[in-house]
Amino acid sequence: MSRNYRVVIVDDNPLICKALEKTIDWKKRNCQVVGTAENGEKALELISQYLPEIIISDIKMPGLDGLELITLVKEKTPGVQVIMITGYQEFEYAKRAISLGVLELILKPIDNEKLEECIDKAVRKIEENDHYRSREKVSLNALRCQLVGDLISQRRGKEGISLQDLTNLGMDDRIYSVVIGRVRSADMEEVFRINSFISEQMAELENPECIIELANRQDIVFVIYMDKEQSSRNTRIHLKNLLLLVQERLHGQMGRQHRVCFCVSRVSRDIREVKDVYDQAFAELSGSFFLAKEDLLFSSGSPESVRAGVYSMVKDLDYFYQMLEAMPQAELDREIDAIVLQLTESTAGDSFKIKCLLSEICLTLFRHYDTYAAKMDRDVGMILDDINQLMDVTQAKEYLKGLVAQIQGELKESQKMKNPLAVQALNYLRENYKKNLTLSILADELSVNPSYLSRLLKKETGSNFVDILAGIRISKAKQLLLEKGSRVTEVGNAVGYGDYIYFYQVFRRLEGISPSEYKKRGKKN
Repeated sequence: MSRNYRVVIVDDNPLICKALEKTIDWKKRNCQVVGTAENGEKALELISQYLPEIIISDIKMPGLDGLELITLVKEKTPGVQVIMITGYQEFEYAKRAISLGVLELILKPIDNEKLEECIDKAVRKIEENDHYRSREKVSLNALRCQLVGDLISQRRGKEGISLQDLTNLGMDDRIYSVVIGRVRSADMEEVFRINSFISEQMAELENPECIIELANRQDIVFVIYMDKEQSSRNTRIHLKNLLLLVQERLHGQMGRQHRVCFCVSRVSRDIREVKDVYDQAFAELSGSFFLAKEDLLFSSGSPESVRAGVYSMVKDLDYFYQMLEAMPQAELDREIDAIVLQLTESTAGDSFKIKCLLSEICLTLFRHYDTYAAKMDRDVGMILDDINQLMDVTQAKEYLKGLVAQIQGELKESQKMKNPLAVQALNYLRENYKKNLTLSILADELSVNPSYLSRLLKKETGSNFVDILAGIRISKAKQLLLEKGSRVTEVGNAVGYGDYIYFYQVFRRLEGISPSEYKKRGKKN
């Protein structure tokens, strides 16, 4: 029976993704759409998770475009079949994709009949490749990989695998260990590159007949098996030296700031137990990844259970508020170190729970000081995204300290203004910055003389009306520029600048760089 080929569709227009998923007769072609993505970063995550045989991708997308995406994917899986979608005006440019090994180019608007022909061609190419032939012709190592993957994902139960099955695969008389690698980065492009490099190095340094590589979301997983005469101690020494060498080569090739944390499981003698062995190593990695300073961990097989009664910081935040408003920064930093230590101890180092509690603290702080939130280049969504991308406990401390320092700064600024009319004027500007505002309009709203209001604002803030309004608008523009899907030309209009040229000039004067440069830098960080 023919196998189903996995397909990932990538287009920044979700309607096109939906249309292709629903209108093509995938079943007739032994294909299954395992995921759709609206940008290159999300596509990398799906491709790492599902390892599709066919990718259908738009060539022009915000952020990581189609050509960059396929370049990365082809480094890892050169056998994948790629069909690229392009607009007519981009067709000459799209021809560059041919050099990347793209199977076909499809012009917009998409002709389903033409696309189906391309999909059929992709299936034929796959079936011609030895790697994707029927079970009877697949290599022994590929069958081993399928068996291990089925056991870990629980597509097959260990009860249904006999000793004879293992004998046929040469897996009945071996010992093995599971190695899980997790890159210390939230950037999916960087994760994909590093995982590709690790895969290459492992294939070069270890006997290919003794290693099975799997993918599990962002993690890279190896099952390494050896002769049963090898002792558990010698196996661990061998794996330690192997992984240290891989890390050394990674640092030499990409720099020491690029890090991957490996966890080595206990040694087992029955591959049918690989699910349990994998789960123990995964739990050890997840529990230690956020806290561990070292990048090589060994699973004991009995990970410490998470303590009951996780400490909730929200109950004691009133005291924390008092500290924030009264204590000097150095003393407050020490208190924050103690708070994060409590979080890590109460969760037994579980990174997910640490981030949940840290989010609770940060969002409660942010909402408690909502009077000043409009002046901070953050919102609830941004805070949650920031915390989700924290990679270790040091970053957690620094993030909380940074948020507290920003709130302290806003508190000090607000305390400088004693005149209630000045406070009222600034609050009005923050709430109405999108409107076409002038000093006279603001003065009319507050029922005061424009000249008096101008002098008052200058005295209380040190800035004139024009600069105050520009500062509020550009602060909001910076926030919008970092949102996914934002267009630079639309952001200016969204914050009150109908003329893009004027918006560009004001932004450059205040920030020292153009709006597009700021947006690009934000994507890299």
